[in-house]
Amino acid sequence: MRRLFKSTLLFAVGLLILAVPCIFLFDLEGWMVAWLDTRRETEPTLLASVIFIALAVDIFLPVPASGVITIAGDSLGIFGGVVVCWAGMCVAAILGYWTSRWAGASFTKRMANQDDVDQVQQWQDQFGALVLMLLRPIPVLAEASVLVAGLYKMSFKKFLAATSFANLVMVVVFCLLGHLAGESDWLLTALILSLLAPLAGLFFVRRLLMQKNVDVKP
Repeated sequence: MRRLFKSTLLFAVGLLILAVPCIFLFDLEGWMVAWLDTRRETEPTLLASVIFIALAVDIFLPVPASGVITIAGDSLGIFGGVVVCWAGMCVAAILGYWTSRWAGASFTKRMANQDDVDQVQQWQDQFGALVLMLLRPIPVLAEASVLVAGLYKMSFKKFLAATSFANLVMVVVFCLLGHLAGESDWLLTALILSLLAPLAGLFFVRRLLMQKNVDVKP
């Protein structure tokens, strides 16, 4: 999982670098909008199903959830996008929680970096379910927080309440972004921003943790 995420991250960064000139040279945004409009008109159920499944497996695969939700906001509308994406993200959280709780530490170790698990566990010991809400938009750490909650048997009611609320907030924000971007003809730009913002959040948190580790060394 860790190697897969690193490879996916490098691929995503390279894709973003290539996408910027393509936006202007090949009207990539116009092509993408036209394709989504066609799918929305001819295959709306299939499009919604693909978006739901992609988000439902996000706990096991490195799916760029923020990008998927942004596209959903344009292709399914605000209400439809929120319903489908919120359901998919909640299913992913529930699957991650119970799989980690039943499978134990061996599964969590395969799916997440041990340093992330240890750090998230420390945060959850201090702040409880609030950590699930704060880390929800941060890739890698969001998944780690779900797995840690299951592994250390956090109350499922608390877990479900925290993740459901955090998922709803995240989904509304990115669906609104996608809808407004689609209406204003800057969907591809919004998609790129929706992918970069969570990665920037992950980078920021990592830097803070690295600095903290340096500061505590004798």
